[in-house]
Amino acid sequence: MIDPKTRALPGQFETVDLVALAREASLLSEEGRIERGVKEVRWKLDLPDRLEVRGIREQLLNLFANLLVNAIKYSGPVVEICVTLRRQDGAIALVVADNGIGMKAEEREKIFEEFYRAPRAKALIEDGSGLGLAIVKRIVERHAGDIRVESSEQVGTTFTVTLPGEVAPGEQEPHGNASPTA
Repeated sequence: MIDPKTRALPGQFETVDLVALAREASLLSEEGRIERGVKEVRWKLDLPDRLEVRGIREQLLNLFANLLVNAIKYSGPVVEICVTLRRQDGAIALVVADNGIGMKAEEREKIFEEFYRAPRAKALIEDGSGLGLAIVKRIVERHAGDIRVESSEQVGTTFTVTLPGEVAPGEQEPHGNASPTA
């Protein structure tokens, strides 16, 4: 995690397959589903066969897992989560969209601040530190990327992470998959 003295994120850059990480994180997020008591998660994975980036594997896994666990935690009994990975304008776009409780505009402006938790999020889930999305933002910045959020109350939230990307040999166009293990 974050070094308390330097507030830096540890790790070495290497070639990382984001598709494999997306699948791994979707399986890890099942823990959040069980804790939340969600009856059903409907996954839509729109992933190429392989999509590589230079990055720190553990941090990128943390980024994916955090966004997916939040999607599950802040949704109703049936959660719909769409994860998309694609090349876009010379970069890599990672999109996580859900049908959760959504946020107000003033909440969206604060969600990447350390220890911030939106009032409706606190009411729905008592525990939580308010650090998850702050850490996600640091990971994105460490990877020279950008993160944006779109959200509407009672409709859902979409996070779009853009990372610099080079085309790697063997990458193919995306296709949809129905489950995280497909």
